[in-house]
Amino acid sequence: MVAVLKGIILRYFSLLFGLCLSLPAAALQVTVTIPPLAGMVQPFLTEQDELVVLLEPGTSPHGFQFRPSHLMALQKADLVMTLGNSVDAWIEKPVKQRLFETKTSGQSFSVIRMQKQPGLVVLPRSKQDLGGIGKSSAEDHRHDEHQHEHEYENLDPHIWLSIVNARLMLSAVAAQLTQLQPNRSTEISAIAQQLQADYEQLDQKIANWLDPVKASPYLVLHDGYQYFEHAYGLRHEGVVQVSEELKPSIKQVLALRKVIKDLGVRCVFKEPQFSDKQLRYIIQGLPVKVGKLDPLGQDVMDYRQLMKRLAMSMVRCLQPSSP
Repeated sequence: MVAVLKGIILRYFSLLFGLCLSLPAAALQVTVTIPPLAGMVQPFLTEQDELVVLLEPGTSPHGFQFRPSHLMALQKADLVMTLGNSVDAWIEKPVKQRLFETKTSGQSFSVIRMQKQPGLVVLPRSKQDLGGIGKSSAEDHRHDEHQHEHEYENLDPHIWLSIVNARLMLSAVAAQLTQLQPNRSTEISAIAQQLQADYEQLDQKIANWLDPVKASPYLVLHDGYQYFEHAYGLRHEGVVQVSEELKPSIKQVLALRKVIKDLGVRCVFKEPQFSDKQLRYIIQGLPVKVGKLDPLGQDVMDYRQLMKRLAMSMVRCLQPSSP
């Protein structure tokens, strides 16, 4: 009799467990600070899930100001993904407030701070600043009002521009989504495996694409590509620091023009988030091309496409011009 009862109980719990697994996963709202993070998480999401990107296309994360719509997205979010560094330091205080509220109310709320992931490579800020025009790289990234400023100012925050780092971030995303949607664990694992393979293959493809031009010297408008440059051995020769408010002095313009001539700089890269008016003034009359790099990929909803576009932009500008 006891054995029969045990058998019935085991079958009951087995059926109950099976029923739980067969139930559809509850829809998630995922809020991310910048588009590259959206590009990492989007392949995991279903049609029922909602993805909110706080940084709007064409805008810089520096000096970001929260609006009521941003706070609403944070309040509704099941998962928030941040870099956890100076690029999106503006979200730290609202996230901490949200964590406090959910802890006291018993609600579910998760946060992934990418820079805190074990094994992630974080580089010190580059010291290169050949032109010295406008603010320095550290100043450009600095948020004086933020209480954690001192934690960030000596570290390069552009961690997503390393595919090796991105693979670690991807693992963190998959692990957190599995916790939030255990019914989809097998599906999430399969997606993660495919993405890991795609990232690894893309890393090698980018190395192959850039190999013919990696010795070509170039300048960048904004010193934000150190991770990408280190990964592929590129010849970054300096930074043109442009300030919207301050015009470069004649001395600074002449110094930059001398650098371009002496080093044989082939290309100067601008960014869609910043005006190129002063950059074009500096290089006027010089045999140098102007390329465009977008580290945020703000019109791309896939990390793989963002990195491919970055590589191809470099190749197009750095390759020798046709005779």
